[in-house]
Formats: sequence, structure tokens, C-alpha cells
Amino acid sequence: MNKLFKLFFINNLLFAFVKCVPLTKKGEESPSYWNELAKNDILKVRNREYLNHKAKNAILFIGDGMGVSTITATRIRKGQLNGQPGEEGYLFF
Repeated sequence: MNKLFKLFFINNLLFAFVKCVPLTKKGEESPSYWNELAKNDILKVRNREYLNHKAKNAILFIGDGMGVSTITATRIRKGQLNGQPGEEGYLFF
């Protein structure tokens, strides 16, 4: 019974604390607050100075997306589209 009382007390205490603490800032309910916030962010980005250095090296990753699992799934799907259970499908390569 004592544990139940403690849990009940802690639960009510947390609930009272959450009800007392505001979850939003003042003015967040109005659209003008968000419009002003967006305008300020846009101005910060526009006034940003960018570095104009040229890259010395570039790395290009090219993925074909045709791993073993992708090829197997494609073969099974092709077989299913041809009216077979799926495993009987063959790819041209």
C-alpha cells in the first residue's frame, strides 16, 4: 500500500509540475511570430559570407544498385509477372 501511495504522489506531483510550466514561448500561437522568425532566418542566410575556394580533389561515388539481393528480387518479381511462382524467372544477363 505504501508503494502505491508513493507512486500516486509522484504521479500527481509530476502532473502538477507539467501543468505549471508553459510548453510554448510567448507569442508562438500567432502567425506573425512565425513569419518574423522566418524573415530573420532568411536575412541571416542572405548576409552570410561564403568561401570561394576551389576544391583540390573531388570524390565521386557511383552506385549501380545491383547487389546480389537486388538481382534476386528482380528475378523473382519478373517470374511472378510472367505467371510463375517467382523462383523460375531468369534475367538476360
